[in-house]
Amino acid sequence: MQIYYVSPLGNDAWSGTQPDAHANEGPFKSIHHARDVIRQQIASGMTEDIEVQLRGGEYFLDSTVVLTEADSGKDGFQITYRNYPGEQPIIYTGLQVTGWEPHSGSIYKAHVDYPFQTLYENGLRAIKARYPNSGYHRVEAADDLESQLQFRFKPGDVPQIENIHELQVYVWPGGPHGEWNWFTDILPVQSVDFDERTVTLERSTRYIIGSAGSRYFVQGALELLDAPGEFYLDSQEMIVYYWPRQTPIEEQVIIAPTAIRAFAFVGSSRESVTQNIRLEGLELCASDTVNEFGGRPPGGEFTLPNEDGLIYLQNAEQISIINCHIHDTGMHGVFGNQWVQNVSITGCHLHNIGFTGVLFNGAWTTIDAINKGHQVVNNYIHHTGQVIGYGAGVQLSNTGESYVAHNRIYHTPRYAISMKGTWPGIMVHEDVDGIRVREDMVMDFIHTRGNVIEFNDMSRANVDSQDTGVFEGWGVYSAGNTLHNNLIHDSDIPFSFGFGVYLDDEVSNTTVTNNVIYNLQKGGGGKMWAVFYIKGIQNRFYNNIAANSENSNSAFAVHGYLNAPNHDLEFDRNIVYNAGDIVYSMSNWERNKFKSADDNLFYNTKDAYKMRGIPGIRSLSQWRESLDREYDQHSITADPHFMDADHNDFRLRYDSPAYGLGFEDINMVDIGLLSDFAYADPNEALDRLFITNDRVGIKSYVDMHGGEKIHLQLVGRTVSGFYVDVDAASCQFSSSDDHIVAVSEVGIITARGKGVARVTALCQGKQVSLDVLVDDLFDRVEILAPRTQLEMNESMQIEVVGRTAFGQYIQPQAGSITYLSRQPHQAMINHQGVVTGQTTKGDAEIVVIMRVGNIRKQGSITVRMDWESDFD
Repeated sequence: MQIYYVSPLGNDAWSGTQPDAHANEGPFKSIHHARDVIRQQIASGMTEDIEVQLRGGEYFLDSTVVLTEADSGKDGFQITYRNYPGEQPIIYTGLQVTGWEPHSGSIYKAHVDYPFQTLYENGLRAIKARYPNSGYHRVEAADDLESQLQFRFKPGDVPQIENIHELQVYVWPGGPHGEWNWFTDILPVQSVDFDERTVTLERSTRYIIGSAGSRYFVQGALELLDAPGEFYLDSQEMIVYYWPRQTPIEEQVIIAPTAIRAFAFVGSSRESVTQNIRLEGLELCASDTVNEFGGRPPGGEFTLPNEDGLIYLQNAEQISIINCHIHDTGMHGVFGNQWVQNVSITGCHLHNIGFTGVLFNGAWTTIDAINKGHQVVNNYIHHTGQVIGYGAGVQLSNTGESYVAHNRIYHTPRYAISMKGTWPGIMVHEDVDGIRVREDMVMDFIHTRGNVIEFNDMSRANVDSQDTGVFEGWGVYSAGNTLHNNLIHDSDIPFSFGFGVYLDDEVSNTTVTNNVIYNLQKGGGGKMWAVFYIKGIQNRFYNNIAANSENSNSAFAVHGYLNAPNHDLEFDRNIVYNAGDIVYSMSNWERNKFKSADDNLFYNTKDAYKMRGIPGIRSLSQWRESLDREYDQHSITADPHFMDADHNDFRLRYDSPAYGLGFEDINMVDIGLLSDFAYADPNEALDRLFITNDRVGIKSYVDMHGGEKIHLQLVGRTVSGFYVDVDAASCQFSSSDDHIVAVSEVGIITARGKGVARVTALCQGKQVSLDVLVDDLFDRVEILAPRTQLEMNESMQIEVVGRTAFGQYIQPQAGSITYLSRQPHQAMINHQGVVTGQTTKGDAEIVVIMRVGNIRKQGSITVRMDWESDFD
């Protein structure tokens, strides 16, 4: 492998082949020069990998490092730009501002050579001088109710400003009633009439401003500079004014960004792409943003033409961004735009991001899937949307076949993770790539498909918007997307309304399974309309837990919006625990709304299980008895017996009735960042604790035989979600009954006598328990039947489960069940457990024989055949 070295103390006249300077030899000084040298070498053909190692220190970019097809790995080899082992290079997307002199009070000023839209002190973003300094004012009125250019402000909400040349309005244009807080616009001010209290903008906002309180603030005037960390740039005089957070100002690294992009992977065409390049172990920060932002995108797109990112990709593939620290950006952290394929972002820490952490954006209307195949894995993403206010953690827009997993995402103004597609109505009956799009083929043109989003920890989303979800999809009328085994928790809507999992307009064919959703809307001034809010068709919800969100208006709400199809939904084998009084809320009810709904467990402390939106059905019990008894026939209302719901331990106890419905344990141990995350803080306080080993796995209990020993292992998550192996020797262990199970000081448990005992580990003030069942055996058969009375020719499906002596549930294996009816003239049962009423009145005993190992048990129920009762 050929290695070149770059150092802030280097010299571009040197060969770059030595890591240290000596005599007239040593590392290069600039990344640009290293790229140019490698470009010449690539042109002659590659025979080995090439690596550029950046020594520790500060690098100041006067322009973007642009990597084209001429800078790409070829002939089976790769180019890498990485940190020198054991050292941390910091790459600023800008140059230092020097020559500061006092202006007035705590404000300093300096001449600059180029314009910019943001500023950084010691790598942290400064704030464009604004009013108010935090939060928002609300529009008082608009003379024209359809106005997107002008609004009236309340007295004092816009201070007297002499020079409005740089003045901007940052606004959430809220529609006619001020409530649509979906997008932010940052637009220049044309004029301010302080007598009439009217602001006129140079360009239209994305939506109507309205007369009912759209949120806004003003920024970009010297008169507004009144707090530490604020700056103002007079672009006519080219003077920047700044109130530093720390002094003396001469000792601070104050950066004026030179570009939005630090690195750009940009091929010249789809046929000539940038490829086979890695960035690894770099710290990248202090990039610029756009000078204005907003207005309605062309064709209704979500992505505006001037969106950009600190790392930008277009006409690029096989690019890897590994273990990089990306922070304090002006726009997106990583932006893969249009033709981009097979990009890997792994092990990175992204925070204080101007817009969205990671955004992949394909073509809005096309037959070709051009943006796909990405890996976004093991990244810590937080505090996004700091310049453009509707930023997410990760967003896939017209992007498919991608894997988003093991990320920790929190504190995002809008979604944590979002999928976007082109709304079908935009394309139906239109020509796309020379093809007239019909309704029955529109899915072929929507490329947000085949994405797997799993094992992510998502919390504190929606901090500054509404009509949103912690996880959200819109316009994804396609196939094969999966939301699997994620934590979605501790998030509040600050005002208006929102949701937990939000499959918005036209989202279809999405599988939502094994997710744990809890602690939604514990505070905040808004309303959680539903934990699950579902539009579209053929969306499937299996084996999820929705818990401790008692302020939610409903658990599962469905809505056919604007006459879009909304049917064939599946809601099976879920646990709904204190997630609102209303179990199902229906809008636009129709008979085919559900394809299936069964084997669910519902519980709330109010013992209230209401229904809304179906004529004549007000409760779960009415729902079960109506509509041809099609739905929730085997569902129950019961306490699921979580291990410790009050402390967010939603593992099921060994005797949970949910096991009887076929509910499967959810892997909560592996949700979130992986153990090799490079930016984990080993000293951070412990937040969650898990007991595990090869025998226990992800369960809350373990079966043992007398005399058997097991060595427990402890793992945990810190308050930031970092994975830690916990030293058992530093913990305290106890057993609820030493006669049944003994536990040593280092977590070795010994089964002593028959029974159930609970072993508890206490580490750093956190505790976790494991139930140990010693010599438990198959004891009985239980039968769950929707009803005990049948009419002639009426059928019902029974479900069978085994129970042990200590109350465990055992799901039958294939071929282990035998069914029979002792009175077949009254009722018959087939080999699949379907009971059918016959023509003779009377009682029939239905017998079930179940085999577990060498033990055989039987149970029975009595079914009454009483088909003449309707005539009594």
